[in-house]
Order: sequence, then structure tokens, then C-alpha cells
Amino acid sequence: MTTIPHNQELERHIIGNVLIDRAFDYQSKRISTLDFHIGTNQQIWSVLCEMDEDGEPLDITTMHPKLVKKFEDFCLRMADLTNFTWGLAGGVSKKNVDDLKELSTQREIKRKCEKIAGLAEKKEEVSVLIDELESLIQSLKADQDKAQGN
Repeated sequence: MTTIPHNQELERHIIGNVLIDRAFDYQSKRISTLDFHIGTNQQIWSVLCEMDEDGEPLDITTMHPKLVKKFEDFCLRMADLTNFTWGLAGGVSKKNVDDLKELSTQREIKRKCEKIAGLAEKKEEVSVLIDELESLIQSLKADQDKAQGN
């Protein structure tokens, strides 16, 4: 069994710093919900993005009821969310965002590689399989360029 690249502490660190700052900064605006691997963190980030778009303060008290309303399966209590901020000074660093983006890109590459491996099981003409394979390889190259900031 292979491990899916992720870093739970890094994800919580980024969310915690945004909650301390009560706003997104330049670095945090580079992050999308899909950059997070942990489902709960994806839920939190999506609500934070909505709150930011609506001009609301990004704080736990405002965020928690929105999370519970939007996601029936949201399982963290407000007290659990405060743990995201313990020991943090605020500010999302470029390095943390770059690390999160790198892990996200690694997960996407892994998914595409699994798709490539699955092509061997298809019962299609070789030319069709080669076209699909070339498309996936081009997509992998684009992911690599994106991860490197090209």
C-alpha cells in the first residue's frame, strides 16, 4: 500500500495562521481547497474562502456555525478549532504555501500515474490508448511546470 503525500500539521498551521490574522494575506490567497488533503481541512478552507469573499472576519466564532450548516458531517467542536491556533504567531509563510502546493501536486501526479497504469487494463485500440497516455503525460508535465512556478 502506498502513502498519499500530505502533511496534516502543515495544513493546520496554515489554517491556524489565517485564523490568527483574521484575514487572508497574499500567500494564503494562492491556496485552493483542493490543496488540502484532510477532508475537514478542505471544509474549513472552503468556508474561510466564502467568508473572505463576503467580507466577513475570518474567526472561529463566525466560522463554526457556517461549517456545521454547510457540512452535515462536520465533526469538530469550536474548542477543537482553537487548537489550530495554539503557539502560532500569525502570517502564512511562502515556504509553507510552497510546501502545501508541492504535496498537492504530488497527489495529483500520483492519481494520474494510477490512471496511466489503468490504461493497460483497457480493451481498446492501441492508437486510442497511446492518445490517452500522451494526454496524461502532457498533463503531468503541466503539473510539474505549475509546481515549479513556470
